[in-house]
Amino acid sequence: MVVALLVLKWPPFPVVLVTVLLAACTSPVGTQESGIKTPSLWNRLAGSPEAADLDAPLAASPEGKVDQKWWNQFDDPTLDFLITEALADNKTLQIAKARVEEARAGRRAALSSLLPQISGALGAQRVELGSFTGYKEVSLSEGGIEGSWEFDLFGRNQARAAAATAILQSEQAAQQAVRVGLLAEVARNYFDMRNYERQIDITKQNLETQKRHWNLYKTKNKKPKPAISMFNAQALRYR
Repeated sequence: MVVALLVLKWPPFPVVLVTVLLAACTSPVGTQESGIKTPSLWNRLAGSPEAADLDAPLAASPEGKVDQKWWNQFDDPTLDFLITEALADNKTLQIAKARVEEARAGRRAALSSLLPQISGALGAQRVELGSFTGYKEVSLSEGGIEGSWEFDLFGRNQARAAAATAILQSEQAAQQAVRVGLLAEVARNYFDMRNYERQIDITKQNLETQKRHWNLYKTKNKKPKPAISMFNAQALRYR
């Protein structure tokens, strides 16, 4: 014989109604303004006539857009490989990604405080309840569901959610900054290496040119051996 009990705990309707009305009176905390006017779109070209308007696009034409994978424009497999390896194995970038995930989890936790909290429990046991079970052991299952909702009367939870959102945006911006700096550093070092290799090749070519010039100079300025005149030869012969 199996006996199942389900326990539900709901607050009285007036309590729920008052909670909803009080929660409706709250308002999210507004963000602090710095007082600095900034463009709403960061895609304008500096110096263009549209630059005077803060809401005008930064780019005057589609060609002004930034390619997110700009290194592909060089069509260099070595550079592509180095950047791929850097994005996959750089420890600083991995730390920045982990901080973004941490901030995202904190934001989810902060947003969850604005929602109703529901918990449940389920248990089973063997009991003997006397005449109710015929003086026999039976399996008794018991389950319970409990719901609660903390109304944000003074906007504390909403402020926490707003702060968590701002922290997430800050960490995402920091991650992007690390990524941009990493790509720039890898590309700069690679171009410097190519530049040094080219300088070495030019130096070798200049060295070979100087050697040829030196050989030509030695050939041109080589002094011939003095010739013995016929008179001197005859004089030596009759001695």
